[in-house]
Amino acid sequence: MGKEISAQRKHINLYHLMGREIPGDMLNVERAVILYNLCWLSLKDRKKDTSNNPHVLIDIPISKLVSWLMLLFVLCREVPALFQKVSRLLAAIFSLSTSSVLEAPLSTSCKDLCGRHWVCFFHQASLGIQFNYQFSMKEVQQGTDTKGSHMASGAQSLPRLAPESILNLKDFVKEFFEGLPGTTVICLSLLGCPYTSMFQELLSCSSAPAWIMVSRLNPKNLPIHILLPVHSVPGDGVTNSGGNDGGQWRCPWGSTVVDDVAPNFRMLLEENFNLSNYELASSPAEKKDHIYNVWEARRRIDDRLCTLLKNLEDSWFGSTLKYVLLGEVSNCKDLDTLCENLVRKLKSQFTDIDSSLLKVIVLGVSKYGFKGGTEQVMLEFCLKKGCFFSDVHFKDDHCADELRGFASKLHEAVKKVKGFNRIIKPTILVPDFDVQMLPWNLPVLKNQEVYRMPSVWSILAAYRNERKINPLDAYYLFNPDDSLNCKPDFDKLFRDNKLKGKVGHAPPTEELAAALESRDLFIYIGHGDGSLYIPNDRIERLRNCAGAFLMGCSSASLKLDGCYFPRGPPLSYLLAGSPVIFGNLWELTGLDIDKFTHAMLVSWFKDRSYPKDCD
Repeated sequence: MGKEISAQRKHINLYHLMGREIPGDMLNVERAVILYNLCWLSLKDRKKDTSNNPHVLIDIPISKLVSWLMLLFVLCREVPALFQKVSRLLAAIFSLSTSSVLEAPLSTSCKDLCGRHWVCFFHQASLGIQFNYQFSMKEVQQGTDTKGSHMASGAQSLPRLAPESILNLKDFVKEFFEGLPGTTVICLSLLGCPYTSMFQELLSCSSAPAWIMVSRLNPKNLPIHILLPVHSVPGDGVTNSGGNDGGQWRCPWGSTVVDDVAPNFRMLLEENFNLSNYELASSPAEKKDHIYNVWEARRRIDDRLCTLLKNLEDSWFGSTLKYVLLGEVSNCKDLDTLCENLVRKLKSQFTDIDSSLLKVIVLGVSKYGFKGGTEQVMLEFCLKKGCFFSDVHFKDDHCADELRGFASKLHEAVKKVKGFNRIIKPTILVPDFDVQMLPWNLPVLKNQEVYRMPSVWSILAAYRNERKINPLDAYYLFNPDDSLNCKPDFDKLFRDNKLKGKVGHAPPTEELAAALESRDLFIYIGHGDGSLYIPNDRIERLRNCAGAFLMGCSSASLKLDGCYFPRGPPLSYLLAGSPVIFGNLWELTGLDIDKFTHAMLVSWFKDRSYPKDCD
């Protein structure tokens, strides 16, 4: 027995030695990999019976594991793959800690930071790692090449990914939240295996194919985080036999957790591709029937996609938590006061009510309503199994009277808010790389102005280089292979607005590169994303890229090959400094997208021609 205890102490001392910050250590990365695996082993076996087989790792306190992982966060800041894994695991641990599933990591105590700050910080840090690293390296390189220029000073002002020492981490996190942009940012991740296994063990809950993690960041309110189990979205099971196999559809991603929770989405994209490449018959009578059949099939696919998104919203977020995805409300002093009063009334019955979350719920319910009555919404809000959000914890032994009291107060607040004149501000979504292929325009976001970015870091960098776009200062590349049969007269539209560009043939790559650097807007109308005429790697070398309007099939789709980080035109244009990219996530048919594109360009050019309040 004495020898066993002595061996355990040696192991513990070795672990503690490995968890120290050692300046000048040449094996930082190797040590980080070992510590990361030790943390996983300790968390996985935390609730196992060790009476017959004691395991040293299980006895390591959560505070010690967190201190190790925070050290790894600093040590591996230049190793994208490991940095992502460490950040995601830290976000999961803090999320469970704020919900009292794990003991609180006391070593992170700070009067200006609470558990939700740490969850949201590490969650956002796990998103868009490779893009952040590439962008940072490019800016540093260009700053080195142009000493004393504006680019050099700009590179120095870019946000850092992590501090250089663990001692500076708390100040680093505080500065991050103080420097957030005014727009609401929503980070989205789906956690598959091995997280599902770990949550099942720690929470003693039934297995789910994935868990969704949502972080809501806004400088005017405390951050909000949600961790929810998600199950496969129900589908209609319909397989459309229409279309042809004239071109083999290649899925932009190999296999991700999306295939487990939204399996119908891949099938819809494949059917859409086949319809988009439908070959018409030769005779006029057959051609008319074929066109009718194709459009009927497309309407059915569109209806099924809408159903999929509605089911996804209801299944994953329910009637209440979906409102976390909405933007902030303008001129909301009355709403703030109302929620503060409501929080004070409820604190005597419910623990740690959060005014930020409550304000979002009140605003959403007042604007969009809910099914089943206020009490049903509060049942979902309070008692949803496995639901952890912010620092809001509801006891399991709610009595009906307490719940009805909460519901009644919420109902009163909703009625007061309905009279407010409010405008919902834009939202920026930051989806993780393995869920970026989903169309996140859920029903709750239909009337919401929404943008996408690969990371919070990229948003901060874009705000530092903010610039306006004049759509009349544009270069166009229209139908470069002369194969489109466009109904709207784009050529006339471009000539009337005195734009420069090419129609029916492509200019040399360097001419396109020069246009992208000198113009405000690049308009591409043709097949695909235009990378055939200017490759993505050439775009990434540009110093000051125009906004990109890419109207081709799958022009904004990202390719995801196995465990590698995604790649695609949107990321290349952002790396080149483009302020905005407009594109399509999947294949299109010519007539409908031509009309849409023509109408949008006409609107842009018309608005710019009469510059009243053009700012």
